[in-house]
Amino acid sequence: MKGGATGGVGGLGGGGSSYAFPAKRRWRGLVVGVLGLVILSMLVPLVFCSAFTAAFTLLVLLLNNRVRLQ
Repeated sequence: MKGGATGGVGGLGGGGSSYAFPAKRRWRGLVVGVLGLVILSMLVPLVFCSAFTAAFTLLVLLLNNRVRLQ
């Protein structure tokens, strides 16, 4: 066999093709994008609920102070 025991493509050795690196880079970008979307999808509702709770608490405090002032 021309490549020998290394199993290289075209007799180059190393056991891998030249297409492996760009595919890994593509998968890495996809993984980073999906993880980013997962984190954002958890943070956006958290921030919304936190702001909603803070606004509700502020509203309750303002209404309590208004009742006490009268």
